[in-house]
Amino acid sequence: MTMAASVFCSGDVARAAALYAEGLDMAVALDLPHVRSSALVGLGAVAAALEEPAVGARLMGAAEASNAVRGAPMYLSDRPVFERGLATMRAALGETGFDGECAAGRTVDLRTIVAEALAVAAVARG
Repeated sequence: MTMAASVFCSGDVARAAALYAEGLDMAVALDLPHVRSSALVGLGAVAAALEEPAVGARLMGAAEASNAVRGAPMYLSDRPVFERGLATMRAALGETGFDGECAAGRTVDLRTIVAEALAVAAVARG
């Protein structure tokens, strides 16, 4: 996911989305929750970049919930992606709106959140 983060931070949202989607598919197939969380953070930031901040906040909330259950911190390479997405989402939704969508993401089942994340990737890739 480090490459996807680098690509996202360089401004190539479509390529980053493709890399994050590939990582998410792999993480789900191999049951790798840490990689899944990383991909959700990335696709959350992609959603924010595509002017879908509510979707982005839900994806970020799901990633945070997954990390919390495992007692695992966010990957360091995800931090700049998270911060960029977070700033965009909070500006668009406000604190209350962001917090509400993020909380909703914490309760969404895995199948639904993965489908939502992959839909973001599909839109980004055109």
